[in-house]
Amino acid sequence: MLSNQPMEQKRLARFNLDAGTRAKANAKFAEALDFFTRGIEALGVEGWAVAYDLWLELNTAAAEVAIIAGSPDEAERLVGDLHLHARTVRDRVAAWETEISLAQSRERHGLAIEICRSALRELGNGIVAEPIRERLEQEIEARRQAASDLERAHDELERRVAERTAELARSNASLRQEIEKRKQAESEVAMLTERLRTEKIDLEQEIGDGPLSDHIIGNSEVLRQMLWRVEQVASTDACVLVTGETGTGKELIARAIHDRSLRKDGPLVTVNCAALPANLIEAELFGHEKGAFTGAVSRRTGRFEAADRGTVFLDEIGDLPLELQARLLRVLQEHEFERVGSTRTHKVDVRVVAATNRDLASGVAEGSFRPDLFYRLNVFPIEVPPLRERREDVPVLVKYFVEKHETKLGKKFRTIPKTTMEALEAYDWPGNIRELEHVIERATIVSPEPELMVDEAFIWPTDRLAPAVRGSLVDVEREHILKVLEECGWKVKGPGNAADLLGLNPSTLRSRIKKLGIRRQASRPERSSRTAARSPRGPSRLGYGRPE
Repeated sequence: MLSNQPMEQKRLARFNLDAGTRAKANAKFAEALDFFTRGIEALGVEGWAVAYDLWLELNTAAAEVAIIAGSPDEAERLVGDLHLHARTVRDRVAAWETEISLAQSRERHGLAIEICRSALRELGNGIVAEPIRERLEQEIEARRQAASDLERAHDELERRVAERTAELARSNASLRQEIEKRKQAESEVAMLTERLRTEKIDLEQEIGDGPLSDHIIGNSEVLRQMLWRVEQVASTDACVLVTGETGTGKELIARAIHDRSLRKDGPLVTVNCAALPANLIEAELFGHEKGAFTGAVSRRTGRFEAADRGTVFLDEIGDLPLELQARLLRVLQEHEFERVGSTRTHKVDVRVVAATNRDLASGVAEGSFRPDLFYRLNVFPIEVPPLRERREDVPVLVKYFVEKHETKLGKKFRTIPKTTMEALEAYDWPGNIRELEHVIERATIVSPEPELMVDEAFIWPTDRLAPAVRGSLVDVEREHILKVLEECGWKVKGPGNAADLLGLNPSTLRSRIKKLGIRRQASRPERSSRTAARSPRGPSRLGYGRPE
């Protein structure tokens, strides 16, 4: 049995060699390496002594497959065995060639050249046959040329990569610039769109009534003096504070100042400080960024930004919250502001005209209005006279309002009774020109042509509006508004409403009611019973009797 062992080893080794060769032919290199390794193991530790040729063939094949299969450590071990047990020069040369292939597989081309040179030095010219030496020298030259070509290819690739990287960097920088320009353009478009929207609203309001500055009707001495002051300040950029009772036409004065100024080609942006909710005034004046607060779904420019190179008219400036007065003062002094939700400072070139029916000096004394803002606004004060101080303008105003409203109604009134006109001139008009216009409008609706008649019920007696309480201005205002609301049956809008009699916008009146804490009492008498008591039947001294 012992004599048959080498034969069995050789047979098993040959079987694995053939199986590995077939696997290698089918490109199954890992499987081929496994077969060759089993064949080597079948021959034993000293397989080279048992069957040298078979062992050499298995080791050489295994080393080549290990290189291909990506097992350099295994290939290096096999090459070491070949060097150790090679018996002939040719076998040693084959071992060197295998080692060169291993170095090349690791992309260590310089090492491959050194291996070739080492082989020549170790074997010696006297030992190496001429064909073998030539082949090794050719291999050295081929390896050197391959290394040189690879280095040139690597340099060329690096050059192309550098050029392409630089080109991509330039393209990326250009793209970033284009994106930034587009963002700036979109921002400017959004700002101009918002400004156009604001100007459109103001223009629609202006078109609705015609040029407002042309609606300053009258020829009284006090009116001429006021208009002379308008002419004095219009051509400057000074802040103007327009004061006067409600309904006297303060907005018309502001527009007259703008129309006669060097900014007349710019926008006139109106802001009613009393009509805006306190939490939105800042965003309305200075604008806001997207997401600055709940509901801010997009960026919006403010009124100051929309009025750049124009005029801002701040109506009811006395109702501006104290915390916003400091920001307004900064705009007036520094001409700069920040949108709500932004830290970016915006420069703006605007002229400010403010108006109020309050006594701001008293507000300064009470602490409800900043003194520095008052002095900054009060550079050039203009007081609009109430209608009772310019009674001689009443006939002209009546004629103007009759012509305005008869056109809308398709009527034509040729005469106004003298008694009617005298009564209109004698009335004190606490609501001033706004109250007069509403009275004339109602008269044109109910009067038959061709004579205009005004029902005395349309005119609210002055003694009904006189304050009946003593105390602070707030107490007087609260009691006055409460009285008017009771007389009108708590109607804020519609015919005979309290807002018209007080000369206020309905939204402004609601804001005052809420601010003063006015509540409706169920026990308050209705207006109709008191109206009936004060309006007896029979001919009216203003033209006609109350309808049955």
